[in-house]
Amino acid sequence: MNLLFLWRTYLNPQHILNTLGAIGYFCAANNIYIDAFNNYISAFTIYIGAIKYSFGAFNNYVEAIDIYIAAIHIYIAAINYYCGAIYNYTVA
Repeated sequence: MNLLFLWRTYLNPQHILNTLGAIGYFCAANNIYIDAFNNYISAFTIYIGAIKYSFGAFNNYVEAIDIYIAAIHIYIAAINYYCGAIYNYTVA
C-alpha cells in the first residue's frame, strides 16, 4: 500500500472529521435512545404505582364494606338480644 492511497482513504482530514462526526451522531443517538428508555421505565414505574394505589383504594373499599357488614351483624345481634329480652319479659 502506498502512502497516497492511505492519504486518500484513511488519513484524509475530511475523512477523519466525517468519521468523528458519525461517531458523535451515533453517541448522541444512543443517548437519546437511553433517555427515551429511561423515560419509558419512569412512566412504567408511575403506572405500576398507580395500579398499586388503585388496589390500595380497592382494599380500603373492601375493608369498609367488611366493617359495614360487621356493623350490620352487630346491629342484628342487638335486635335479636332486644327481642330475646322482650320475649323473656313477656314470658316472665
